[in-house]
Amino acid sequence: MIDIDGEIASIEAKIGTDAYIRDEGMQARLRELYQAQETGAPPSPAPDRERADIERIMREDSKRYYRDEAMQQRYRDLLDDEHGTPAEADHYDDDGFIPIPNMTDWISSGHDPADFGRYQKVIGAANDLLWDMPDGERGQFGNSFERLPEKVRSVALGALNETGPVSASPLSETAMAELRQVPAYAEMIREWGHEAPMRLATAQERLWRAVGRLSDTDIRSVAAWLDDLPPAAMQALTRRLAG
Repeated sequence: MIDIDGEIASIEAKIGTDAYIRDEGMQARLRELYQAQETGAPPSPAPDRERADIERIMREDSKRYYRDEAMQQRYRDLLDDEHGTPAEADHYDDDGFIPIPNMTDWISSGHDPADFGRYQKVIGAANDLLWDMPDGERGQFGNSFERLPEKVRSVALGALNETGPVSASPLSETAMAELRQVPAYAEMIREWGHEAPMRLATAQERLWRAVGRLSDTDIRSVAAWLDDLPPAAMQALTRRLAG
């Protein structure tokens, strides 16, 4: 049996704290407990309710979920408790987003703790890119990306997080005419209007700046990968690089 009064007291003790203010699930749980106290109807078990709240956020605001390391870890903990063993993170494969590791996992994998903040930013930028893709294409994009050489993946992720100024000249009308023949680019050109030549030049410069750090073999791998990208993925990548 659920100790309604005890659980209410436990949550009420946290009211006013940052933990309570930031935790919508805890606030919703307290409202549910108040209602159960008034009506006599039993509330759902706390872990089930908390998991349901997180899964709602995953459906309705997945960008928020994949930028919140604590929420991701809490969801894994809830699944672990339910199954009795560490749960497989199948939901990452289903929707294609990249999970952000916690500091403990980062260090246990042999990485430098000083690099953790930068890595979080890079993965956040990659998930922003994935956010712009249709649900069904994220997994396809991620799987194809994973098949690239490790150095290529590292350089690509770094390029996605690059926001500094770029020295580039707007694309020529001849280059723009060629891009208009490609539906994915034609759509962006219509959307960006007079800014399109400069934005596409910026995307191109950032891409070539990143590719220039690679060997000829790796460059061929990148070129083949780009050629195989579906239109929505190519658009999302170009938008990200264009800034």
